[in-house]
Amino acid sequence: MTFKNYYLAATFGLLTLLWTAPSYAVPVTFSFSGTVTNYFYDPGTGDAFGGSVGVGTTFTGFYTFESTSPDWSADPQYGGYHSVLLPYGMEATIGGNTVSGLSSDMLIDVWNTPGGDWYTAQALDFGFQSLGIQLFGGSSSVFDDDSLPLTPPDIADFTEASFGYVVTEPFGPVVLSVFGTLTELTLVSTIPEPASLALMGLGLLGLGFTRRKKQPVHPVQK
Repeated sequence: MTFKNYYLAATFGLLTLLWTAPSYAVPVTFSFSGTVTNYFYDPGTGDAFGGSVGVGTTFTGFYTFESTSPDWSADPQYGGYHSVLLPYGMEATIGGNTVSGLSSDMLIDVWNTPGGDWYTAQALDFGFQSLGIQLFGGSSSVFDDDSLPLTPPDIADFTEASFGYVVTEPFGPVVLSVFGTLTELTLVSTIPEPASLALMGLGLLGLGFTRRKKQPVHPVQK
């Protein structure tokens, strides 16, 4: 097979992939930040953060989820995307202390109701800890439906934007809790879909074919 025929065959194959491929899951990452408004720890268990956290302490964090995660709820006004954060999870740094959530259930919930819209992203380890954010008190027009937002909701559209990290004894009382006000929620990155990678491959094949055509032809030495 000549190089030209090989290039044409590869091009046809990649285009076929683009036309027939299903919707691929793309990991999407949101980051968040804010300040602590309430901090509690049980004196009996001690301050796990060693005095480095208090009211006014800043926090930052991020979570990554799959773009094509299914809605497990049949309710048209409620989108329940459970295990959507797995295997990525959620992480937050509070006053220099890093905590993470990659545990029993990783969820994103979207409410699109006449009474007002809201949004939750949370990592839950039942009987041990929870880590998450919540946007509450939005108007009924914040979301068009209950689909999974692939761009961050605007905090300004909600009356309350909060952060929480709670640790309990196994199925027991709370031993540490951090609550705060969310001030920023932004899109960090998305990873290109295979279709995008295929288009890049077409471009590279075309470049190689063009350069091959431009190579001079040397006469055969007799």
